[in-house]
Amino acid sequence: MKHDDLTAVQKAVTRKIVEALNEFDNVYYEVCNEAWLGGVTIPWQNEIVATIVEAESSMTRKHLIALNLAGLKISEPNPAVSIYNFHHPAPADAVAANYVLDGVIGDNETGFRGRENLAYRTEAWDCIIAGGALFSSLDYSFTPTHPDGSFPDYKSPGGGNSEFRKQLRVLKDFIHGFDFVRMSPDDSVIKACAPAGLRVTRALSENGRAYAIYLRPRTDVDRFTVRWTGAVTPERDETNTFHTVSNDGVRLWVNDQLIIENPRDHKRTENQGAIVLKAGEKATIRMEIYDAGRDAVAQLLWSSASREKAVVPASLLSLPDGSGRGLKAEYFADRKMKSPLLTRTDPEIDFDWSKRSPFATSDHATSVELTLDLPAGEYEAEWLDPKTSERTRREVIYHQGGDKRLTSPAFAEDAALRLTKRAQK
Repeated sequence: MKHDDLTAVQKAVTRKIVEALNEFDNVYYEVCNEAWLGGVTIPWQNEIVATIVEAESSMTRKHLIALNLAGLKISEPNPAVSIYNFHHPAPADAVAANYVLDGVIGDNETGFRGRENLAYRTEAWDCIIAGGALFSSLDYSFTPTHPDGSFPDYKSPGGGNSEFRKQLRVLKDFIHGFDFVRMSPDDSVIKACAPAGLRVTRALSENGRAYAIYLRPRTDVDRFTVRWTGAVTPERDETNTFHTVSNDGVRLWVNDQLIIENPRDHKRTENQGAIVLKAGEKATIRMEIYDAGRDAVAQLLWSSASREKAVVPASLLSLPDGSGRGLKAEYFADRKMKSPLLTRTDPEIDFDWSKRSPFATSDHATSVELTLDLPAGEYEAEWLDPKTSERTRREVIYHQGGDKRLTSPAFAEDAALRLTKRAQK
């Protein structure tokens, strides 16, 4: 908006695009991709939106208009905008936060989560069952030499292949099996999920009539926080330099002294801090990290004049109560560490979660018990494998109202439940 002549040209180009594409019913207009990276302002985007609206005002066919956004919450929605697109909003917090706008919330770019289909399949299901209306995955198996999406050896930071595209069809058929425009996200229908902590559940519901419920494992991109506590017993009197390797926020206390602090989102980074320790005397350790997604890593190393840099070994670590070796590890779903997920003993801090999550599912299939809050009625429950589209179980349920427990078929990756009220005869 700083240059009137340039803005006039941009608006003229916009009108030309709208005129040329008006006859087509399979397009929508997104004002600017990744506007936040180039400093593109909201006032300029609103000006382009107004130009589209004005250009179409005399045309019979109108098209949807989209903005591409970063962050979580849309504070000042433009009433002419119908689609709000986010890049890889996994988990689907941006969908849930903006559902009240009564517009289309979309996940329109995926990537940076490795090549395995599970990460992107769970992202798609999570988006749609959270109330999203658009999922557009970047499929790196399409290349100029493989226009059918069959290129197997791409090096790009994402996924994609023919099997994954079949799995997206399973999601499409599942959601189209409901009168989904009458449904809304309602995770409160899920009163409990056992085992707790290792799986995430979402629900869409038309209360008392239809429920779409999705269960998935916690994966590497889920935001989580870890706090390790215990003690280390050095073997010599000397200055010890501690090193942390992390790719998001990290803090380290030794003997209650904060010697490393890098609390903001960052790429894989090594930080260090030094402290004098005495041989044979336990020094308390407390390390906290949070992961904001993508290539999670956490390492605690040390070095000194007598020791080359290496991971602090389990043999020198002890639990806070002195009951064994290693460190007490507390995993949380939030940065404030108010929502516990898992507590265990970690022998040492040497993790690369880019390929395997700390909440990885077991290697064998297991069942999950759901407790749902349902009105009285006769329901049909149908369990689905999102990977293969197999109907793994179907049953009729007679319910008097209130809490109802359902046990899923055993599954190793993810599962979906279609629960519908049967018509009265």
